[in-house]
Amino acid sequence: MEGTQNQGHIIVLFGGKFQVGKSGIAQTYCGVDIKLAYMHNHIKKGGLNLKITQIDSLGEEMNGIHFFQKYCKLIQKGGCLILVYDITDRSSFEEMTQYYYESTKIKERNFTYLLLGNRLERSHNRQVSFNEAKSFADSYGILFFEVPSRRKQNIDEAYNKLIDEMIQRVTYFEVFSYLKK
Repeated sequence: MEGTQNQGHIIVLFGGKFQVGKSGIAQTYCGVDIKLAYMHNHIKKGGLNLKITQIDSLGEEMNGIHFFQKYCKLIQKGGCLILVYDITDRSSFEEMTQYYYESTKIKERNFTYLLLGNRLERSHNRQVSFNEAKSFADSYGILFFEVPSRRKQNIDEAYNKLIDEMIQRVTYFEVFSYLKK
């Protein structure tokens, strides 16, 4: 059995407008078919056994963006924030930027960000161009992918990049590593 020092726990939160597909993305990555507030996935990466916990707001974003700071406190000193917008809904992109700016107000934050443009299968109805979203992501050093609803295309690659960056940014999981006693 590998040593417990090789274990890590990453918490992933989502930000974005109601019904842009945040739950579907989490479900697709974890391989579950039902909405859950907490979804887990276990992976091995870079010699680490990682537990990925995704926290789904389950529609609480309908109460306004102020709920978001409450969730962000869960990952204040390190964690992942996945910002999601619907490529066919301009207002969802604009609201996603508000989630980003709101997250930057949190003191001592150390987030790793991923921007996902969802609903790629509907690109014929696109309201947000790939270049616009990529430009936004690049200007803030955010990873960026476009993904289709409920299909694995680009999901695993996006999560792998997110986790790789998280591992690089946080020195040996100084914030999340846990040792079983």
